[in-house]
Amino acid sequence: MKDGCPAGKKPVLLLTVQDDVDEGPLLTEDKHYIVVTQIQRYQEYKPTKRALGYFADDSGLNAVTAARRALKRVTDDHQLDEVLATSITTERLVRWAERNTERIAVLEDALAILQMAFPPEGHEPLRSQDMVREDAILDLIKRIMKDAEAGVIEKLADELTSTSQGREAASGAMSKRLSVRIEDLRNAAREFRELLRADVTEPELQKYIEGKPFLLGFRYAQVLPAHKIPRGKVDFMVRRHDGYHDLLELKRPDCKIIRFLGGDPTHPSSYSLSSELGQALAQAHLYREWLAITPDSTMKAQYGVEQVRNPRVTIIIGLRSSLPTPEAATILDQLNLTLHRMEVLPYDMLARRAEIESDNLAIFA
Repeated sequence: MKDGCPAGKKPVLLLTVQDDVDEGPLLTEDKHYIVVTQIQRYQEYKPTKRALGYFADDSGLNAVTAARRALKRVTDDHQLDEVLATSITTERLVRWAERNTERIAVLEDALAILQMAFPPEGHEPLRSQDMVREDAILDLIKRIMKDAEAGVIEKLADELTSTSQGREAASGAMSKRLSVRIEDLRNAAREFRELLRADVTEPELQKYIEGKPFLLGFRYAQVLPAHKIPRGKVDFMVRRHDGYHDLLELKRPDCKIIRFLGGDPTHPSSYSLSSELGQALAQAHLYREWLAITPDSTMKAQYGVEQVRNPRVTIIIGLRSSLPTPEAATILDQLNLTLHRMEVLPYDMLARRAEIESDNLAIFA
């Protein structure tokens, strides 16, 4: 009790015969540090070090503080085990860690250490060099892949490929899964087309593309949404596997691409670019100019990315199936032929392109 007394207060032991009393420190505003104890319960307590064990058990004293005091005062291992056994109960551990992810992680780490140091009967203790053996980590990896929070798997992949050995292993694993990746692309294209048929919102389409970068092509590794750049913010910045970045601008699927102004559908004067497409093209050209004159060092320091100069720009807008005439489709095709490192891509053509790419890759898988 004296050890737990705060500085500047006088320790006082208050003995009582009441059975319903709350034992432990009694908070007061005066100079006394009062500890309430039920006398009969204390007398029935039988450990070797009665006082030390009792006040570390059900008295309400902080169990961790009591354990620390025990470590300093008890030199005999048997006595120390007795004190710790009465101090740290399951209920106290649960209360200590309840709804606190950091404390839960502490308990999980402690359990992992115990399991390695004291494995089930019939298993040899794991040495440090054994901790990376297949049978020691595969189950853990499977659990992470199944239950991990957003971003954890990406960080794990970064760590696994941080060495040349890891990158070689990852490359070999990905080559073995080429047929699965092709099927992933085919499924993504089908799901995306189904989204277009439904009453889907622009944010829903953006979220889907963000989670499926390979829908844009296997050259892309990551989609960075709503990314700031000098004097603006692009809808998406997409990182290629070679480390360079391209830009992706999304307009609504119901936006017009080419407008038919009326009259003879074969006459050139009957058409114009839509205002939505015109605005997107103007934005894209300015974005590329600003990125061209901004040093990589500035982009990395202020915006967290590098290798963004002269990016390829893809503007996803409207539906090709909604173009008013065959001539409007011809205008779109010719426009893309004249654009340099820039493409206007309707949503339904993005899905169709992914389907064709998956079919072509399947031939060689």
